[in-house]
Amino acid sequence: MIYIILISCFIVRALPRIVLKNVYISDTYFHLYCAKVIRENSFRVPTKLPNVILNHEYTYPFGYHLFLAFFPIKYRLWIERFSGAFFDTISAVIIYLFVTWIVQGNSLIQFTGLPILVTALFSFSPGLLRIAWGPRAYNGSPRVAGQTLYLIHITAAYYALTTKSMTALIVSIISGAMAIITTKFGNQVLIFFGLFFTVFIYYFYPAIVIGSLLLSIALSKGRALHIITGQVKHSVFYVKYLQRVFIWSHLECITDYFRKLATNGWNLLRCNKVSEAGRWYYTERYFLHILVTVYPQFLMLLPLIGQYRQMLHVEQFFLVWMAAGLFFFFITKLKWVLFLGEGERYLEYSLLPSLFLAANYFLEFNKSIVYGFLIYSIVSAFYYVGECLICYGKNNSDYKKTDFVFKQFNNMPSGVVWPIGSFHYQALYRSNFPVLSHGGNVDERLISSDEFMLVYGNYPYPSGNFEKIIGKYNVSYIISNKSSVEYYAEKIVKRPDDFYNSRIIIQNMKNQLKTIK
Repeated sequence: MIYIILISCFIVRALPRIVLKNVYISDTYFHLYCAKVIRENSFRVPTKLPNVILNHEYTYPFGYHLFLAFFPIKYRLWIERFSGAFFDTISAVIIYLFVTWIVQGNSLIQFTGLPILVTALFSFSPGLLRIAWGPRAYNGSPRVAGQTLYLIHITAAYYALTTKSMTALIVSIISGAMAIITTKFGNQVLIFFGLFFTVFIYYFYPAIVIGSLLLSIALSKGRALHIITGQVKHSVFYVKYLQRVFIWSHLECITDYFRKLATNGWNLLRCNKVSEAGRWYYTERYFLHILVTVYPQFLMLLPLIGQYRQMLHVEQFFLVWMAAGLFFFFITKLKWVLFLGEGERYLEYSLLPSLFLAANYFLEFNKSIVYGFLIYSIVSAFYYVGECLICYGKNNSDYKKTDFVFKQFNNMPSGVVWPIGSFHYQALYRSNFPVLSHGGNVDERLISSDEFMLVYGNYPYPSGNFEKIIGKYNVSYIISNKSSVEYYAEKIVKRPDDFYNSRIIIQNMKNQLKTIK
């Protein structure tokens, strides 16, 4: 049964990329570009990314990029397609082994299938397969690799502190060090969740985190410090200038959510626009909707807190871990704390404890609830696979056309490329020219807020002052597509004729090169 679950875990993530080979999102192009640069630099991590116009330092965690760089381009693209499936499956294996050790060592319940059930719930978890943001599971990303590294780190740490195993302690420190140089979000989790573990579980847990930090600095020859400081500086810049402009205007209030809930609920009752209601249900991003429909097991946290003193130590550990995830989920929904990232990701990092406690609790009192949630998760997983195939099918079919256009484009005279829309990293990866973009993290010492807002004033679109952008950076080309150019000209510039008369060569991603006069 466990082999069937693990194979299924891999397949539901790999299937969309087996069918849709050439589906790349913006962040994927960035990771592939960094891997390409590292390989071409004889596997040395550069201080700056070539062809990036805006002043920057390459302080983004490089672990996943270095991992990709070890593979030649042909195999690198295969790794990108299936790395999400691979790392999630590794996480499933770790969960099965860890829960098996817990059940055997603590005799929690008589249900010997608990490890298989928790592993199955993780493998089909809607939180890991949703495509409303990401898609997380179907594209290569440090995000999934970082979650696997953190899972190894924290489970090995608990095993080491419980059994006094030196081997587990070394594994925990090494995996923590690898997480630091691989994932931005994992660094935040390492610190924030660590506060909870230190206060409620083991007061000397920070020694393990410090050990991981020192090892990461040693292994990276000091680059780990640049990663951390770069992340802090980017967060400061985000707080001061960016979140007010880029996020606050898109926040959804509860009245808007209930209006959509009523509309879609009424359509469902009338059997009208059922598919539309289903799509809304599975993609709505309002945080309470996500909590109820994707992570309902976290709603049982409060009743479990009342039983804290009667719990076994491992259950207390899981409850504290689960509480940390839920706490930061809610905290990051406050306007001034949005810079700490999507709150849903903290719940992803807390899936193991939440699923374990829910399964263990309901198997004792009401088995139908936990099995019902498993069926719900499996059905949802198939829905997400189908939706992924539909949503990204056109992206895949257009890839060869755009590849041909880029090959033509690269034969043109060299000049600065100005991406309009979500094409910055694609332009870096697929063209040979300098690109008006930044290098991942933003550092106020290297780029002012005025310059950033000039180029990214309507992120991912630029400000409406296109004349200044063209003149300041000596722009020769624009890379975009028809709809993005029209949106920019009509909604942001608001003077389409002035923009179209600027005599810039437009790279039309959908059709062919053409000059706008």
